[in-house]
This record gives sequence, structure tokens and C-alpha cells, in this order.
Amino acid sequence: MTVNFRSRSFWMTVGHFATAGWMGYALWRTGGNIRDPFFDLIFVVPLAGWIAGLAVARIIVWAMARNAQQESDRAAAQREPGTDGGEGPPP
Repeated sequence: MTVNFRSRSFWMTVGHFATAGWMGYALWRTGGNIRDPFFDLIFVVPLAGWIAGLAVARIIVWAMARNAQQESDRAAAQREPGTDGGEGPPP
């Protein structure tokens, strides 16, 4: 089995398991006592994690698109006239 780290569904699955793991840990740590101060973090930490994950994903996608555009521009600048499949320079 090959894992595609660029797949959105892979990272969504990781987020779901991390959220479930955190909630399970918080329940175990507090013993289900909702008056425990640690129990206040049961929803705050996963929410912060999801928001941070979205921000990081947005930055990565932006950086990859910018890099691809720069590479495309660089390749276009290095092409010689007439080698792009067109007619070439006028005689």
C-alpha cells in the first residue's frame, strides 16, 4: 500500500484520529469529571489543531503554486526562439 502524503483525505483521516485520540486522553485524564479544569481543553485543543492545519495547508499550497509559476517562467525564459513548436521568428 502506498501512502499519498499530498492527498487531502489522508490528512483529514490523520486529523480525525488525532482528534479522537485527544478526546479519549482528556476523558481518561479527567475520569469523565466535567468540573476538572483539564476537561475545558477537550474541544479547544482539537479546534486549534484543525485551524492551524488549515492555515499550514493554505501556506503550503500557495508556496507550491508560486514555485511552479517561477519554474514555468524560468523555463519560458530559457527557451530559444522557434523551439516552442511555433513558426519561429519571421524571415
